[in-house]
Amino acid sequence: MKILCTTCSAAKRDDPEPLPAVGRYLSLRVARVEQLSRRLGVPMRILSGKYGLLEPSQPIPWYDHALTPDEVEALLPHLVGQLLELEATELAFFARPRSTPGWEPYHLAIERACAAAGVELEVLDAETELVTPAGSGGLDEA
Repeated sequence: MKILCTTCSAAKRDDPEPLPAVGRYLSLRVARVEQLSRRLGVPMRILSGKYGLLEPSQPIPWYDHALTPDEVEALLPHLVGQLLELEATELAFFARPRSTPGWEPYHLAIERACAAAGVELEVLDAETELVTPAGSGGLDEA
């Protein structure tokens, strides 16, 4: 099964009650991948350094945590288990370049998890693959 994936974002709604992940993250990138997922009829997951691979509808509380390089190893068993449970065979990862500050750990985590789970990984530049309408100011602030 093919899965579309992107990461969480630093910008989040600060409502105190849990919100669906896709509504918690204030990211045009997340919204665009979710729209593409629905249009293609392909499942989507949001890679969170705290929760692993989230379903868009999964309620999550507000939190403030970015994945660090030191945490990748500990997150891997959880990510591999989630990929195996999904019976994923391919994963399209919409991301900023790994050289973008803060993005290296997310690239490393998804690459290593996919390799361990036998999932074919395609890394796509979110800025070029998710077309931004003129004047919208880009895909993501975080």
